[in-house]
Amino acid sequence: MFVSQFKSISALRSPKPQFQCLRKRYATSSSAGTTFETSKLSNGVKVVTASSETAAATVGLYFNTGSRFESGDKLGVTGVLRRLAFQGTQTISAVRLAREFELLPANYNVGVGREQIAYNSEVTFDNVYPALNLLTEAVVTQNPTEYTVRLQRKEVERDTHAVESDPKTYVFELAHREAYRGKGLGNSVYTPSYRINKINNNHVSDFIKSQYNAPVLVATGGVDHQSFVSAAEELFGKWTINTNRPEAAKYQGGEYKLPADIDTHFAVAFEGASIESKDYAALSVLRSILGGGSSKNYGLGGGHTSRLYKAVSGNLASEVEAFNLNYTDSGLFGVFGVSQKGKETQAVEAVLKELQQLSSTAVSAEELSKAKLNYRTQVLFNNESRSNLSDFLAAQLQGKVDSVKSPQQFVEAVESVSAKDVQNLAQKVFKSNPTFVAVGEVSGLPTLQSISASLQ
Repeated sequence: MFVSQFKSISALRSPKPQFQCLRKRYATSSSAGTTFETSKLSNGVKVVTASSETAAATVGLYFNTGSRFESGDKLGVTGVLRRLAFQGTQTISAVRLAREFELLPANYNVGVGREQIAYNSEVTFDNVYPALNLLTEAVVTQNPTEYTVRLQRKEVERDTHAVESDPKTYVFELAHREAYRGKGLGNSVYTPSYRINKINNNHVSDFIKSQYNAPVLVATGGVDHQSFVSAAEELFGKWTINTNRPEAAKYQGGEYKLPADIDTHFAVAFEGASIESKDYAALSVLRSILGGGSSKNYGLGGGHTSRLYKAVSGNLASEVEAFNLNYTDSGLFGVFGVSQKGKETQAVEAVLKELQQLSSTAVSAEELSKAKLNYRTQVLFNNESRSNLSDFLAAQLQGKVDSVKSPQQFVEAVESVSAKDVQNLAQKVFKSNPTFVAVGEVSGLPTLQSISASLQ
């Protein structure tokens, strides 16, 4: 349940809190000038910081919920919540809320996913605590009315239409739907068209009350861990925590083909690894080995030397890439591609041939070393951004884990992965029930049974 323990707007610019509260503190690690620390408040709320010498900071509230937790009359609520974010609360209007963020100064945004809903604010280091207070009030005391829900329906409808008009995003949504048979992780993060006009303020309010508990608090950049934890204790220490536990994910695999007058967009997917799986590091290397690239990207890092791109070169596909999506208890691993007109069957077959080869033959030491270097570059580069780093840290604290690993520790974990580890994992992954979805010219594409047979 929620307890309204939040300061009024007039008190938001208070100085840093100096009081100390009981809390459990976990291991501290440092990497490239950034110190990573994790604590747990007296009631179990997790707090993580990545402190560095910088004048700016990112503050985030991450609720361990999302479209995976939708069912029944709550199906599609996540997509509506995205549009209702920062649209006013019980005590402050949307206009005044925007003005208060502007005066700090700070910006704000919301991100929704299958397992987390994140509210973030970018702010200067000396306004971290007022920003946390304002962000908390904006999120926790929101009170959507029927009028505000109706007002946002057009925006929700545009979001859904935009996804259905973007073949790449749509294919990934279809892949999840087929892989998990439209339940749990199979729920789309976008509101289904038939649900848009059926969701009302009561559905939204009930979802918030039942799901917005036990947030993960994250701060990156110019922030002091002890002071941030003290501020978090004041705001969240009296909450009654009910940890959300979704129904266990059940990967099953499936097939869906949608005829359309476009270049064929397709995805071949398999059951991958969860965030905490022992296979996570090896699967990350496997994805890096496969790589991918686009004919539209001619610069350095365009992926033109990757296995996948070379496999479909010769005008078979304009884009191809491996993907590795990890959740708390499951994952999707596979290949996405965009074939040239009339080459869709050959493109899919070329991808399947590459997957089969990885299962039957160990990669060379040179290729393994290159894949690890690519992974290192990608992880470290992506997490140079404070907002990306916040997402990276919060994702690790979704389950029972109470401490985080730095990006450097993830990089170090792949160093012990051997060529045999990669081959064994490829055999395991590619023998799971495949998921195959395609939008475009689909009449000549292989069946699910033929895909499975080609990888045995």
